[in-house]
Amino acid sequence: MAELAFFASLKDAPQRDLANVALEKASTWKCQPFALSSTQLAIATRFAARLMDTALIPETEQNDGKILAQTSLAGIPLLVTSDKHLLDVDEDALLLAFNDADLLPVHPSHPKRLLKALR
Repeated sequence: MAELAFFASLKDAPQRDLANVALEKASTWKCQPFALSSTQLAIATRFAARLMDTALIPETEQNDGKILAQTSLAGIPLLVTSDKHLLDVDEDALLLAFNDADLLPVHPSHPKRLLKALR
């Protein structure tokens, strides 16, 4: 939600309109934000740093690593995303990273792939 709010606040950004739509429809889509403690946020930051150190995600994508950890800490095993950096992460290496950090594994999946699986 914070990332959507950031993009919604940008002037003349192509993502602005889409972010505003997502923020407006979040409750309709039954998306609920969740809060994490300062300790959990620190764990997420360290996990992201570990993913960057092991080159699982590019150094410019720290937020992607944080999102993975925050999703894990919230007990959500599946992250629906179209973010190429998250979808291209080596699944086995990511599983090892989650296990090493003693976090619940999170599996990034593209929305179209999920829709195909549901049909």
